[in-house]
Amino acid sequence: AAQGVAAAVFQPAAAGLVLSLVPPAQLPGANALGQVGAATTRVAGLATAGLLAAAAGPAGPAWTFALDAATFAVSAASLILIKPTGPELTGRGAEPARGRPAWRADLRAGWNAFRQCPWIRVATPGLLLADFAFALFVVLGPLACLRFYHGAVTWSAVSATGAAGSVAGGLATARFRPRHPLRWALPAAACFALPDRKSTRLNSSHI
Repeated sequence: AAQGVAAAVFQPAAAGLVLSLVPPAQLPGANALGQVGAATTRVAGLATAGLLAAAAGPAGPAWTFALDAATFAVSAASLILIKPTGPELTGRGAEPARGRPAWRADLRAGWNAFRQCPWIRVATPGLLLADFAFALFVVLGPLACLRFYHGAVTWSAVSATGAAGSVAGGLATARFRPRHPLRWALPAAACFALPDRKSTRLNSSHI
């Protein structure tokens, strides 16, 4: 729950940070580069986590989470060193109403922008369903690996393979610029349901 709340705050802020660091013309390439970098580190991290959990026996998960927490500390220290220059994060945009905290004005401005953009309103429910499908996979996938395969090693391999797919996707988006991106993105997001179907079948058949 704590990780989910932190991710809900961090991910939009990270996306906004990119806007303050690169000009609009370079934004697609910057987003693709960020995706490739994040996916590449996930491949290495997931493979390492699986090996640590398997090698350390019962204490493996505890040490794995401790090392994972240390990497978040390194990430936070690195982010502190970034100096945004764009108006998105430096406060040079619209002034908040007098007497009200700035974050309330930011939330109201964000909600108004959401309402005024039809394609965001259409895409959001589909992406929410995709996130829900991925959450099911994260819960049922480890159970399936634990019951029917080789536990942590198998799950780390499955997760690392998915992260490798993200690397390929990031490299593809760096070059492939469709005229209507959502016509490609939303069907791709629907593919999250495919591994969930397999995991659900494996677990439900042995309950």
